Formats: sequence, structure tokens, C-alpha cells
Amino acid sequence: MHTLATAILEHTTDQGVHHDWLIEDPSLANPYAPDARLWTARFIPPPTHWPGLGCFELEVLPPHRRAYLTYQGPVRANRGRVRRVASGLVVAELWSAGRMRLFVRVDGFEGIIDTQLEQPLGHLARVEPAFQAD
Repeated sequence: MHTLATAILEHTTDQGVHHDWLIEDPSLANPYAPDARLWTARFIPPPTHWPGLGCFELEVLPPHRRAYLTYQGPVRANRGRVRRVASGLVVAELWSAGRMRLFVRVDGFEGIIDTQLEQPLGHLARVEPAFQAD
């Protein structure tokens, strides 16, 4: 199992606001290489809301450049702006195209995210918080 860097960006566009989740991709020969692309998915709820959700949808996107782990600002070609709202680490217990089980520790959330490809929705992420506030 690899410990992987991750970042969550709030992405504001003309169509509204969503979040982009970026994770170093352990399926690559060297996920830590400077030119390694990042696994990327789009979703709506910020990680501070995950503990109370039970699940949420993820739309897997094409891999993004590693620079987005730390980048904040305008996105090329008038595609809006990004602002990092969380960063941290992921440990991938299981990583495949159809399912991932991740231990996630980011600002605002710590616990398990278990994703499964559920057509036609895309990935459904099930949330298992490490602890639940009373």
C-alpha cells in the first residue's frame, strides 16, 4: 500500500461550483514522479460535509497535472478558478477502475471512502468517518 498525496480544489466556473479531488495514482510505475498525472474526480459536497452524507457521487475525469496538488488561481482557457480547500494523504487499500477503498486524512475529514462504479451514475462514494461528532 502506498501513502499518496491528495488535494481537493473548489472549482468555480460559469456553470457553478464543484470540487475536484486529485490523488497521486498508485497504478503508475512511479506515482511520485514530477511528470506523473493525478487521478481526478469531480464531486459536489466539500469534505467537511462527508461524515453526515453516507454517500455521494464522483465523476471520474481525465488525469490532471501534478501541479494542481498545490496550484490555486485561474484555469486555462477560461475554465474558471480553483482554490484548495483541503489537502492531506490517502492510503489505497484497493485501487482499480471499478472500485477503490481509500483511507483518507484531509482537512475536515478522516475515514474510509469506498467507491464503486455504478452505471449510469459513475462512481458512488460510500463514507465511513473515523469518528462522528455528537
